[in-house]
Amino acid sequence: MLGVYVAAILLFWGSFSASQETDNIDYKLNEEKARISLELEQLSKTITLSSYKSKALEDNILLLKKNTQSLRAALIQSTKRNRGIETQLNKSKNKLSRLRLQEIFLQSSLKERRTILANVLAALQKLGSNPPPVLLVTPEDALASIRSAMLLSKAELSIRDETRKIVIDLNNLKGVQVSIKAEKANLMVILEKSIEEKRRMELLIAGNDKLYQQDSRSLSEERLRTQKLAERATSLEELISNLDNQITSARELNKREQNNSLLKNNRVVSDKEKHQVFERPFADLKGKLEMPVDCKVLKWFGDTDSLGHKTFGVTCAAMPGAMVTTPVDGFVVYSGSFRSYGKMIIISPSAGYHVLISGMDTLNIDQGRFVFSGEPIGSLGTKRLVSANTLALETDALTVYIEFRKDGKPIDSRAWWSKNAFRKGEDDR
Repeated sequence: MLGVYVAAILLFWGSFSASQETDNIDYKLNEEKARISLELEQLSKTITLSSYKSKALEDNILLLKKNTQSLRAALIQSTKRNRGIETQLNKSKNKLSRLRLQEIFLQSSLKERRTILANVLAALQKLGSNPPPVLLVTPEDALASIRSAMLLSKAELSIRDETRKIVIDLNNLKGVQVSIKAEKANLMVILEKSIEEKRRMELLIAGNDKLYQQDSRSLSEERLRTQKLAERATSLEELISNLDNQITSARELNKREQNNSLLKNNRVVSDKEKHQVFERPFADLKGKLEMPVDCKVLKWFGDTDSLGHKTFGVTCAAMPGAMVTTPVDGFVVYSGSFRSYGKMIIISPSAGYHVLISGMDTLNIDQGRFVFSGEPIGSLGTKRLVSANTLALETDALTVYIEFRKDGKPIDSRAWWSKNAFRKGEDDR
């Protein structure tokens, strides 16, 4: 009878070991990341800047408006800071996701170990209430007692080992919970910095837009003609071809605007700066461009998507709400929605070249504007936008699509990006 009880005790350990196996850890981690992203989105809506900070930001922007170049430089610097904050936010979110997943596994492990240990103790208690006979009547009784003693000794060692593991798990759980509390506090600090920087960017963008509205009123007719071209175009190639015919007239019109006596002393972009951009060979920028958004590449030019089609650009996964910047200086020849591309911006950085960026939820730049590398042109939403490019991807992440074209034909942009243009770490979705 003793052997039966001890065998049952050892069987509990075996069942525990088998139940320790966990599957689909990546799925659980992604699920936890999604939950944290939702929490952050809801939390950010409850955080507001103090009236003192808001007033200080507005006063600083008003001072910058006296100098258009300072305003533009401040906007680019703010965008860089915002991208750095987004990277910190992403790292903190990933760390918190891993800590929470570790907490879940430790709690599950402790719960299961406690259950097994309780069953073992119950078996031992039953054994104590019904002990084997003291007297040995036959040799078989002696042999059974020896075997039972050996099994019981093994069970005792297992109980001690399991108790030690429970103590270790409890200490680890306590450490993880302390780390979670610290990381939550860190995340709150980063989130507040993010909200403050985004408010600064909003004020800078509004100030920049106001200057351009004064400087580009006559371009409204040009924008209307461009929109009509987009409605008639049946393909991106046709749209770009039609836009090329508009670029010269748009530049000439913008030049006439800036020669206006009222604007001579407050030009947003000098003729010299524009001339330098269009005279500079685009090939000179190879290895120097930064990505429009902090992202992780999903598909390169020439890769095959899930539908079996070759891709003509770069598709990247980015954080919800991320700010998108222009990677090049140039004229914005198109800003708006176009067929399956959704909302997109096309920039002409040099004669014959075009840079297309799509996937944004909001656009900050109008057609006819001249932009400098690093200026914000739009932002992502909080939910994935459905387009031809996103439908062909096996991901639920928010994506940005970047395409380079030369003389209307798509080209591989890989050579133009800097070595540090892409995220090397894990995905944040």
